[in-house]
Amino acid sequence: MNAAHLHLISVHFPIVLIPCATALFAFAIWRKNDTLRNFALFVFVVSALVTAFAFSVGEDAEEIVEHIAGIKKATIHEHEEAAESAIWFSSILGVLSFISLFSQKLGDKVRSILTGLVMVASILASVIVSYAGYEGGKIRHPEAADAHFQKKQEAAMLSSTPE
Repeated sequence: MNAAHLHLISVHFPIVLIPCATALFAFAIWRKNDTLRNFALFVFVVSALVTAFAFSVGEDAEEIVEHIAGIKKATIHEHEEAAESAIWFSSILGVLSFISLFSQKLGDKVRSILTGLVMVASILASVIVSYAGYEGGKIRHPEAADAHFQKKQEAAMLSSTPE
């Protein structure tokens, strides 16, 4: 298993976990359920760690794929730019979540502020991590990068079909 495999495996976790944990966190706040709230916070911390791992092997993955025919360096660069934002927002979310896990001793006011910050950070991180994944998908999936790809493919198939 090389860096490209590790990168591909690890990047999918935060893309799925952060939005799911955001929904769970919102539900936990609504239901005033500390167990679910703490579980969502724990998932945010784990997601931040996995995002950091994915980012750390991303450079080595780039070295592996940038020489493959059809891979555009500009596409890799766009993904890398989005990933830099994703690592920052995921890290901020992870730190806020870690602090929030131990905020019971800090008082209701501080806990309420942290909860609001975590909610905002989780929504932003969900969007930014998803966008980084979208940009990464363009590297090897042209059908995802070009909204008209499917129509072009169908038109090409129709024009090459013998009558």
